[in-house]
Amino acid sequence: MRTISNALDGARNVLESSNRRPEWQLKSLQKATKLLCRPSRCSCRLISSRALRPFGAGPSRKCQLFDQAQFTDAVVCDGMHRPTQDLRITSVRPLISPAILIEEIPISESASNLVADTRHTIAQVLHGRDARFVVVVGPCSIHDPGAALEYAEKLKALADRYQGELVVVLRCYFEKPRTTVGWKGLINDPGLDGSFHVNKGLRLARKLLLDVNE
Repeated sequence: MRTISNALDGARNVLESSNRRPEWQLKSLQKATKLLCRPSRCSCRLISSRALRPFGAGPSRKCQLFDQAQFTDAVVCDGMHRPTQDLRITSVRPLISPAILIEEIPISESASNLVADTRHTIAQVLHGRDARFVVVVGPCSIHDPGAALEYAEKLKALADRYQGELVVVLRCYFEKPRTTVGWKGLINDPGLDGSFHVNKGLRLARKLLLDVNE
């Protein structure tokens, strides 16, 4: 039995081999419909297309198989539901849950202590109980974890040098929320190539934050 993939290839070849004469297009569509519907056990009851409108054929629904082959208004099939949702979505990949991510990359004792102490220090400054200034320093958006870690090491030396006057906090941002075109950030697209491996981005981001705080 012919597979659907083979049937689609055969249907494309039939349609591409026909010339522009309407009667030839009609025969080609009929033959393509048989190629498509027989292996899928589809029961077609009407053939119609834009090319057949000179014959008086009105607009018709789309056959799902013809839709896969990028043919429009080609075939009406009995017992087939037309797709109405997620028409512009090509694939769906589940995201890792926060609980699993935390289990895979748990926070260390030293990192947790640093985060807690720094939060307390910032609160003291904001309430006027600490005379130092809080300075948030860092890139607009991180795209290279290695470069970000090198930046953090250099910033740490300056933070220690001026700790009497400043509370230095690394700005470690992974997203570009105001960007409407182009790269959307390390979490969304860690490969910078449009592959959108979000799970990989989540792991990279959490690992980098852990490394920075250690």
